[in-house]
Amino acid sequence: MKIAINSKNYKVKFGYGAIRRIVEFYGYKKPSDYDKLVKKFKLDKIEDPDFAQLAFLGELFKAAIENAGEEIDFTTDDLLENISSQPTTMTDLIDEFQKSQVQPDVNPDTRGK
Repeated sequence: MKIAINSKNYKVKFGYGAIRRIVEFYGYKKPSDYDKLVKKFKLDKIEDPDFAQLAFLGELFKAAIENAGEEIDFTTDDLLENISSQPTTMTDLIDEFQKSQVQPDVNPDTRGK
């Protein structure tokens, strides 16, 4: 997946590297600490996100862009502003993230295809 930010296209790659970056960004040390972030930001209940939830999502999306090997030359606010001007991009990013998550009944070789 690619997204446009400040007139430049960036690849997005969720997965272990993105999770590691977001967990470390918030000062945690273990992969399992990601669950603490989900609870802290109430990510299972996002209908009308507050600023803290949006900031978390922005950092997660930035982590996925860095995980894809892209060099970041924008702020989280730039990213969120660009996403908000593209109505389906937020939903597309969330869908892409959900596809990247381990699902017990899905063969890892076919996940996200």
